[in-house]
Amino acid sequence: MTTNQRRVTAVGFLGTLVILSGILYLVGIEDLLRVLSRADAGLVVLVGAVTVGWLAAWALGLRTVLAVLVYASRWFGRSSFSTGPCFRTM
Repeated sequence: MTTNQRRVTAVGFLGTLVILSGILYLVGIEDLLRVLSRADAGLVVLVGAVTVGWLAAWALGLRTVLAVLVYASRWFGRSSFSTGPCFRTM
């Protein structure tokens, strides 16, 4: 990772923490903790694991779609359309 990518990643994580903090402030952290303490611990862990799995699946799917789009754009850029008579220099 380059320094710029690290900086962008850090800003993204900080922004996410600010947004989550704001949501927890509006909802009320005490209420959330009270409800979670009464919930079944195994179910809470299961929901957390399923959520992480779901996000990983979306990330891999998005990565695949973007890779296909990049490949298609490169193929289109090198296709015969760009070497036709309209694009030749005289």
